[in-house]
Amino acid sequence: MQDGIYFSELSGINTEIETADYLAASAKKGQLIISKQFGRPKPPSITLKRGWDGNGTMLGWHAMARDANPAARRDCDLFILNNQGHVQTQYTLLGAWPSKVEVSALKAGATEVVTETVQIVCEQITTTPNIQFS
Repeated sequence: MQDGIYFSELSGINTEIETADYLAASAKKGQLIISKQFGRPKPPSITLKRGWDGNGTMLGWHAMARDANPAARRDCDLFILNNQGHVQTQYTLLGAWPSKVEVSALKAGATEVVTETVQIVCEQITTTPNIQFS
């Protein structure tokens, strides 16, 4: 793997297609026929979480998207590692950008770990399961 950012939690890979009802009358007896058709796809999204390291990488990327900078859209690889640290599955996110970045509450004297949660939307997600990188 090349440079990247490590996340400890993946809380969802979401991809959805809207449905559209198609209504027609049958030639016999004029009965109403309803069928579900493919609708418009919604942009896929994922949510990642990690301990906050304060380096601002994700906030910087989010700022590029907020400013409508075309360079904010990037193709990214997301590697799911097994407990030995080997790649189990690879997801490729095409045209990805962070739509939301959230840093958890900071409190003086608290012992909780500060976390960074990032929601990434993209144009398409592809997967390569059970790949063996060493």
